[in-house]
Amino acid sequence: MTTKFEPQRPEDLWIDRILNALQDLEFGSVQIIVHDSKIMQIERTEKLRYPLERTTFDERPPRRKNK
Repeated sequence: MTTKFEPQRPEDLWIDRILNALQDLEFGSVQIIVHDSKIMQIERTEKLRYPLERTTFDERPPRRKNK
């Protein structure tokens, strides 16, 4: 018994690439660049967010006065 290999359709390939770019993305964007009705590239921009450390007013250094 032989298994026939079917090439992946271009649409399926791009869907896989887009899903891969979205994988594990918490904050950011995925941009799909299209020219002449064809996908040319996929750009992924990821933002890393860190929790803010709160300081009390007393812990801040004193402000300098402008002369």
